[in-house]
Parts: sequence; C-alpha cells; structure tokens
Amino acid sequence: MAIVLAGGSYLGFRMQYPAAKVKSICSGLLPVDSVLGLNNKSRLSLFGLHFRISGDRDAVGSDGLDATCWAGNVHMAIQASAAVSAPYENWNRNGDSMSDPLGAGWEGFIVEESDAIASSVLVNCTNWKSRQSKGILVAASVYEADDLSSARRKVAQLVTDTAREAAQYVGCEAEFGEKDIPSPPTGTSKAMSAGDATGTCSGLTSRPKVRETAAGASPVEECVLVGGLQLSAEYGPFTSSWRGQQKYGTHETASGVEDVAWTTASCGGVLGTAVYTAENPEDSDRKFSEEPLTKAERADLQHFAEQSAARHGCSAPVALGS
Repeated sequence: MAIVLAGGSYLGFRMQYPAAKVKSICSGLLPVDSVLGLNNKSRLSLFGLHFRISGDRDAVGSDGLDATCWAGNVHMAIQASAAVSAPYENWNRNGDSMSDPLGAGWEGFIVEESDAIASSVLVNCTNWKSRQSKGILVAASVYEADDLSSARRKVAQLVTDTAREAAQYVGCEAEFGEKDIPSPPTGTSKAMSAGDATGTCSGLTSRPKVRETAAGASPVEECVLVGGLQLSAEYGPFTSSWRGQQKYGTHETASGVEDVAWTTASCGGVLGTAVYTAENPEDSDRKFSEEPLTKAERADLQHFAEQSAARHGCSAPVALGS
C-alpha cells in the first residue's frame, strides 16, 4: 500500500513539472522546449506552481482540429480551416504593426506589437479535398517576452513545429517549409520612396511614399500608400471569417467599389478565394461615392493583387469593377 501511495504521489508531483503541464494540453501537440524557452524555463525546471496552463486538453474537433490553450505567456490556437471564426484574434489588426512573411517555404506571417508577438501558419492538406476544411491554421501569441526582437525566430519555430505535429496527428498530407526557421524579416516601419519599394508595394505609383513588407507567400499581405489607400491581400480563413460569410468576404460580387474597393482571385485548396482590398485609413473622411478612386489608385490595387496572386499560384485577379 505504501508503495502504491508513493507512486501516486510521485506521479502527481511529476505532473506539476512545467514540461508535463505543456504536454497535457492541446493533445500534446505543442513543442515542449519551444514553449518552455519562451517562458524562461526548461525541461529541468521542477516547480510549476506559478506556471499556469488552461484551455482544451483534446485538440480534436468536428472537422479534425479545434483547440485553444495557454501555457504560461504562450497562447495557441490549432484549428481546421473551416472551424476558424476569429483569425485575427491574436493580432490588433487596426494597429500600426504590419505582418511580415515567415519565409522558408511556409505560408505564414509574424507580427510584432508593443507587448506581444503573433504568428500564424496555414497548411494545405492535399488529401482533404472532400472535406469542408481544406487545411489547418495554427496561430501563436507570446506576451511579455523579455526581448521581443530576439523572440521572433523562437515564435516562428514554435508555430511551424506545431503545424507539423498537428498535420501528422490528424492525417493531413502536406508540403511543409523548412524545418529550421531563420529569423523572419522585419517590416519597414518608416516611409520610403515608392520607387525604392521592392516588396508588397513594388511598382505602385499613386503616392510618392509607401510602407511595405517583404514580398513572400503569406495568408495576409499589406501595403500602405502613405497619405492614401491601405491595400491588403487575404487568403483562406482570413477572408470570409473576418469580413463576413459571403462568397467573396462580405461581398456578393467578385469585384467592385462600395465602402472599400475589392477584387478577387481563385486559388484552390486551403487558400480558397483570395480577396484584395483597398480602403481608406481610419482617420479619413473620404467616401468613394463622393471621391472616386483615381485611375492611378485603381491601377495600384490591380497591380498589388496581381503580384500577390502570382506568389500564391492563384488565377489572375478579376478586373476591378466600378
């Protein structure tokens, strides 16, 4: 009896180790070393009294995956693409931060804000053609890291390692990017001459200055025409989930101009129908019904959409309607 009690006590104590706690959530899909490292802990850490976990223990949902969990200062969401309802939950989309592509062959991005880093990866499951979900979205947020800049690579590694584990867990056949992730590029935070742009704003002419990120395959791409329009490209769950549940985001037609201007392209797989949008800054009083897009602005949206669609292997975007 004493041996049994001792064994039970040891097991209970062991489950309080931070490493054991991490393995107990989200079906054990989180890479333990990455999560612990972002919490300034390691597998040798014995005391987890103040290392808190919460959320789903089981990652399996109605269409394969649907789980969110916390481990210390790390928040994870692992979901089949059709189960995603809030793809921007881990990122203040209305802030000044711009998303940078992860690179290294991954369809993903990373964004750094004042107190957090968020990263998302979209995985296309080639054997899920008959399912409503065509792939998996893995999103990670890390809060209050000691050094956000140095944590960028760690967060990118965390989200891509989790994506591999999640895909294997549910039998998703996919082509992954590189296993070891280099430090993702940092977005341009200050204005540059439009003629010097080589990334997402390359070739745009309606404004003399722009803000851009590197040109890479990402489910969210952005270009800011300083003093003018804000351009965005959205793919997969980042279109319908954020902008509504119509066929083309919140729109019923493939292109047009209302409160925003938009065009679309067909991509297939988890990328679905891409939506490319031009909208005014939040502090602008401009209404397109009163001050229509100029010829140069229309050309910029079309060119931005064409470049992004080409990076993702999508069809040519629909010509912008009136």
